[in-house]
Amino acid sequence: MTHDQIEKEGMLERLKNQFLSVFMKTSDTTDMAILSDSEYLNGRIAIYFSPACSPDCDTLLRFYEALPCDAPKRSATFVFAGDEDVLDSLN
Repeated sequence: MTHDQIEKEGMLERLKNQFLSVFMKTSDTTDMAILSDSEYLNGRIAIYFSPACSPDCDTLLRFYEALPCDAPKRSATFVFAGDEDVLDSLN
């Protein structure tokens, strides 16, 4: 997400609220989280959905055009919403 999408359009806060709506309705939320980079890189912040978000968050993944990627580095990310224990699975 770009700085404008986050700061002017409120997209990150909207994503958080949408995710939490799904998270609260899911029976097993173990390892289900969205993570964020700690700093902007080239004017963008990367947002990561943990693998456990699927299939419950598949609609969000499609809406935000999420792409598969390697796990982020633990030192460069934080849990934005969801299960804080997800960080334990990162290098």
